[in-house]
Amino acid sequence: MRITDSEGKELKAVYVALSEEEAAELSGALADLRAAKPGWHAHIADSTLDHEVTVYREDGPTAARPG
Repeated sequence: MRITDSEGKELKAVYVALSEEEAAELSGALADLRAAKPGWHAHIADSTLDHEVTVYREDGPTAARPG
């Protein structure tokens, strides 16, 4: 697992509080991650679009921070 900010600076831990809808969206993204092709990523944002979690595969060519 690698956790970084938007500039790639390492973070040791994060705390994420999710609404029910956000949790469902994240759960779906994590299910998709299991069969994802290289370069796949998903953005989970709150309703205001002020906060975002991006998930992507941590292997091979997909390990680069998605743009």
